Amino acid sequence: MNAKQNNQFRMQLAVQACMDQNTEKWNNVPVIAQIKNQLDEIIQRIETQSNKTAVDSKATTQNKNQIRGILTQKALILAGTLSSYGAITDNLQLAEETKLSKSEIDSLKEAEIEAIINNLIQQATDKLDQLADFGISAEQITDLSTSLDDFTAMIGKPRVIRNQKFAAMQQIDELIDEARKLLKTKLDRIMIRYRYADPEFYDSYQRSRSIVDM
Repeated sequence: MNAKQNNQFRMQLAVQACMDQNTEKWNNVPVIAQIKNQLDEIIQRIETQSNKTAVDSKATTQNKNQIRGILTQKALILAGTLSSYGAITDNLQLAEETKLSKSEIDSLKEAEIEAIINNLIQQATDKLDQLADFGISAEQITDLSTSLDDFTAMIGKPRVIRNQKFAAMQQIDELIDEARKLLKTKLDRIMIRYRYADPEFYDSYQRSRSIVDM
């Protein structure tokens, strides 16, 4: 929430708390009970949307970068082995095609990484029997494939999270405005009945309606 939303929401929570603490004074008035239920529902929806804004896209980006680093390390090991195998067996095309450096992989766009590593996986799978003496196993290839899946699943997540947070912020703004109108046009008006009938309760309600800038 932004500061304006937070100040409004804190006031609405204060009204909710005031009404909860004085249930016996209004629970025999059906229209107040109905308005209070509407307020509770809106507040619950605000809290749900607020939880969505708490997701940190920066943390997701950091996690993706960590996965990319692990993926790069595994890919370089396999690429180095394939290149060595190609050189030793006079398969110069393979040796050159799989000759990769960390800087080359780091310079690749996210969408390009999948194609490069899938090629390594395919080359290693096709020559698995010959690569056994070079220390390459099926488990190693599967492990690299799993890391690639983990990475591709993360691509685009930070942007998705930012979009979700923006949508949630808009929804929060609408819900807070809905609660504000509910209090102003309905609950405030019916609470006037307590101005003289129960001044203490009415004063408590009025205090809860005050907005304190934080």
